[in-house]
Amino acid sequence: MKRRSLQRGFLLVEFVAGMGIASVLASIVVSSVYQLYKASDSGAARVETLTEVRKATLWLSRDIRQASSSDLSDGAPAVGDADFTWTDSVGAPHTCSYALTATDLQRTCDSTTIVAAHKISGLAFSRSGGLVAIGFTVTPDGGTSFAEDVSLNVSMRAR
Repeated sequence: MKRRSLQRGFLLVEFVAGMGIASVLASIVVSSVYQLYKASDSGAARVETLTEVRKATLWLSRDIRQASSSDLSDGAPAVGDADFTWTDSVGAPHTCSYALTATDLQRTCDSTTIVAAHKISGLAFSRSGGLVAIGFTVTPDGGTSFAEDVSLNVSMRAR
């Protein structure tokens, strides 16, 4: 009686080739997931930077527009801190001061101090007539890849 030999299973060469193809596919998937993670991380850093820029410019422009005077000398070189003074509609005087403490932009207004924005560096104020020029840089955690240099010109209220 003859026995028929039916091939069962895989040869070692077929198994190794299958593992090689699976390895290549797995590396492509891992690489794609890593790229998505990096893109998400860099997007979050960009959003963080823009949020800090928005907060700083909001506070600065609000107070400077109300101010009728400042401790900044007209035409003098830029300085790292500034005071802005005004009188509101009911006659109450207000003074707001801005200064950089480490990487925080601190706003002290009528004896109340808040952090107006974080991750700030290179704060500089100057004045030409009623126009106040402000410059600063916002750098998110993890480096300068999304650092944002900001130049802002705001007019003070006429006296």
